Formats: sequence, C-alpha cells, structure tokens
Amino acid sequence: MIDALYFSSVAFSTVGFGDFVPCNPAGKLFLSFQVFVSSIHLVTFFSLLLNKRR
Repeated sequence: MIDALYFSSVAFSTVGFGDFVPCNPAGKLFLSFQVFVSSIHLVTFFSLLLNKRR
C-alpha cells in the first residue's frame, strides 16, 4: 500500500524517479506527504496571486 501511494504521488507531481529514492516505508510516506502539502501550497499561492490582480 505504501509503495502504491509513493508511486502515485511521485508520478502525479512529476518529481521523477531519479537516483535518490527513499529506502524505507517511513521515507516514502514522508515524501508522499511533502508532495501533497507542496501541491496545496502552490495552488494557494497562485490563487491568492490571481485574486489580487482583480
């Protein structure tokens, strides 16, 4: 289950499948969480930026 979550988050975020990958389930969960939070921050930033232009 953790591998599926990790694979989905890496593929969705286009982070890539590079040379540096987490070796244990905790690292995979942390990276998946970081990708999710980063996506939310990016969407929030652009939403605030576009709302200020109006």
